[in-house]
Amino acid sequence: MNMKRILHYFLCLSLLTSFTSCDMEEEELSELVTTNFVEGHWTLTDLIYEEFYNGQLDTSNGEHETPNAPVTMANGKLMSPGETTADYVLTKVDGKNYISITENGKDKGTYEITKLTTEEMEWVLKEMEESSRGPYKAVHTYKFKRKEPLL
Repeated sequence: MNMKRILHYFLCLSLLTSFTSCDMEEEELSELVTTNFVEGHWTLTDLIYEEFYNGQLDTSNGEHETPNAPVTMANGKLMSPGETTADYVLTKVDGKNYISITENGKDKGTYEITKLTTEEMEWVLKEMEESSRGPYKAVHTYKFKRKEPLL
């Protein structure tokens, strides 16, 4: 482990300790950490689309793309070169983190943040409905890697 990473961990630990010593509510602290981890420069590395009928994966309809697209998230804005800037809002429901995306006022979905570290982030959107083949579920997974280290 390099010295910069060790310093980063101690900095994060000291920040967390200082916040908790100021009687900050656990939920407020969690929201602060989530916001700070989400903001920054990312690369969208994987888009995975899966479809399930009656609980079984339909391998004939899935897709896996590797766009390697740059994404910047800051101050509630999601930006990618050549794309429309979207707005995002972070929420927490029943202990799970979510990110809601809107573009030009149109809802683009609410994604569960299933993984969030200093280096990786993953969002999952699940859509469920009935179909002629039985219960249908679509799962969209978005995987990101941080472009620059979180300090």
